[in-house]
Amino acid sequence: MKKVVCGMLMLISFAFICVEVFAGPRRRWVGEGWKRRMEKEQNKRDAEQYYAEGVALMQQKRYEEAAEKFEIATDIKKDYYDAYYMFGKVLFILEYYEDAIERFTKASNLNKKVPEPHIGLGDCYIQLKKWNDAVGAYRKALAMNENLYEARTGLGIALHNKKDFAQAVEELKKAVKLSPKPISAYYWLGLSYAETKCWKDAVDALRKVLSLDSKFEEVRLIIARIYEKSAQYKDAIEEYKRFESRNSLYTPFALKRIAEVYESFLVDIPNAIIYYEKYLKKTSDLKVSERVKRLKAGEPVEPIKDEEEPTIAPNPELFPGGKAPESSEDENKKEEKKEGEGGVKPPELPGSPSGGAEK
Repeated sequence: MKKVVCGMLMLISFAFICVEVFAGPRRRWVGEGWKRRMEKEQNKRDAEQYYAEGVALMQQKRYEEAAEKFEIATDIKKDYYDAYYMFGKVLFILEYYEDAIERFTKASNLNKKVPEPHIGLGDCYIQLKKWNDAVGAYRKALAMNENLYEARTGLGIALHNKKDFAQAVEELKKAVKLSPKPISAYYWLGLSYAETKCWKDAVDALRKVLSLDSKFEEVRLIIARIYEKSAQYKDAIEEYKRFESRNSLYTPFALKRIAEVYESFLVDIPNAIIYYEKYLKKTSDLKVSERVKRLKAGEPVEPIKDEEEPTIAPNPELFPGGKAPESSEDENKKEEKKEGEGGVKPPELPGSPSGGAEK
């Protein structure tokens, strides 16, 4: 009997030891570890859900709502590269460029092997006129993949605005080979060639733009201007005359410019008067009306000042991200501006002074 009792006591003691040694630690791991792991998995699912909702809202062009979703996703999951990158993209669309830079920078730090955040940074810096920063960002993207059309074109645009026209030409010549429809690259290549006085190359590049998409009619005005700068006045007139029968916003400008070329360079006063009068049928201009009267009367007139010539704003599609930076005048007139937002004057006609370039 005594042996039975001793045996039972030993079994009970062994059971307690097993509970203390094995059951205790296992209980703590199942309780606390499981809870932490499940919370982490739940947060991950929540972040991915918010991210998916943000992408869907972007596709619907509901950008403010999309930004909120991406913000929540990045708050839940601090290392969520995709959410930070898309957050940067939507902030760029909403023109919060400084905020977009923060998100693109975070994305680039989270994934150092992809070029897309650096392209986003370059696009933001162009909007802010930070040409050197834009050059640096695009070069980082190209160091990862040298065949990126957006990065190569953006680099060329930034170099052009830095007035490094020769280097811009070299980069844009590479860019036109990287896309089946390199409209932006050909456009800026044409402008850069014009600034280096490679007139024929400039015209050829700009005609490529028109051959790819004829809607960029402002390019014809730039081609005409290039003909003027290279003293090919009759070719300039023929290019301007393409607007004569069109209902275009540029038609009055073209008609006036034909008259001025006839008057100033070809000294053909009768044709100058004809085109001044055509111009006056399109718009009211007291100075030109008085000029026509004096020309008809054979009286002396003031020389035409080239600096009075207006600039031609390119289509926004010709800029990175499909957004044209605001001109300085528009920036001053806008009542509510986002902190840190910048602008740049529309490109001047080739040969005219260009403004706003970072030194």
